[in-house]
Amino acid sequence: MKKSFFILLIVLLVACNSDDKKIDKTKPISELNKPEQMNEKDKVKLSGNFYKHLKGKIGTEEIVADILKTEENITIIYHKNKSDNLVSCSGKIADDFTFDAKEMVLQGKDYEIFEAKFVAVDKITGTWSKNNKKLNFELYENYKSSIEFETYSIKKEFGKTKELSCTDEIILYFPKKPASLQKAILKIFFEKNEGKPEELIKQINEEFVKNFTAETFEISWSRSKIADIIYNDNNLLCYAVHWGDFMGGVHPNSGSNFYLFDSQSAKQLTIKDIIIPEKEKELQKIIYQKIKDNRDFNKSEMSIYEQPFPLTNFYINKKGIGFYYNSYDIAAYVYGQDDAFIPYKEIKNLLNKKKLTFLN
Repeated sequence: MKKSFFILLIVLLVACNSDDKKIDKTKPISELNKPEQMNEKDKVKLSGNFYKHLKGKIGTEEIVADILKTEENITIIYHKNKSDNLVSCSGKIADDFTFDAKEMVLQGKDYEIFEAKFVAVDKITGTWSKNNKKLNFELYENYKSSIEFETYSIKKEFGKTKELSCTDEIILYFPKKPASLQKAILKIFFEKNEGKPEELIKQINEEFVKNFTAETFEISWSRSKIADIIYNDNNLLCYAVHWGDFMGGVHPNSGSNFYLFDSQSAKQLTIKDIIIPEKEKELQKIIYQKIKDNRDFNKSEMSIYEQPFPLTNFYINKKGIGFYYNSYDIAAYVYGQDDAFIPYKEIKNLLNKKKLTFLN
């Protein structure tokens, strides 16, 4: 009898310990998975800047999401599988891996909020809310039809004197594979075909500081070069590099360059892969109208632009295709940049859906 009771006691103790490790979904997110439940290895992986591609559900609806963390800032961009509407929510991430991310909308409009926590390095849980509606959500890292990235970054400020300083910020999202895509990203970001990302970042930072130190003009310098993942799903990768610098002169310079790749072959795609070649002139007319509307220009004012508009610096997402023109691309610096975004539904007859398979 005593032996049976002793065995039963052991079983109960094991069961209790096992239950402690389970997530109690009835508790609020603030009480779920306290920081000590994430091991030291996972903490290291979540330190610094990172990018994650995730899939999961809000309530019963399936979603695809991208999360980008830069220092304490975090952004989640997602769309529902059955919708082309993109939602972007931003906030701050705490030391215990919790964050509240809020959608930025016009005053008076309902907005979405993610109250979330990394319960593991590859899993996020929490509550999604809009107005008075609340739903639980779970997201898991998923790279079945996308690319996994590592993040390399540096942010330094160097003061020559109290008045003169040099600031430099570099963030690179670097694909874990394939090697052909790695070479393409190195070429885009560093204008080199080989090298280790962390060493190349260190080299260009040291060169920037060295040039600043040698400069005799009494002026502060600044530079930023930040990668961005615009779309990473359905075997397509839209990659961007945003840059800005000021090293004297009349004005600072900035811009954004976009690149579209087939994720499987690592081949860089051109507009001819996305738009039926015979329809390019029709597309340029649509871009003309988009820019005209965005600027609120009349026909005479549109003469500032050089035409036809080039179709080289473009990006895609789940909702549509955009054409981005940096300063000097189509007009003088004083007019700034132009971003002509066109929803797919407006150009159905122009699209080559062999690559945009998610539209079929």
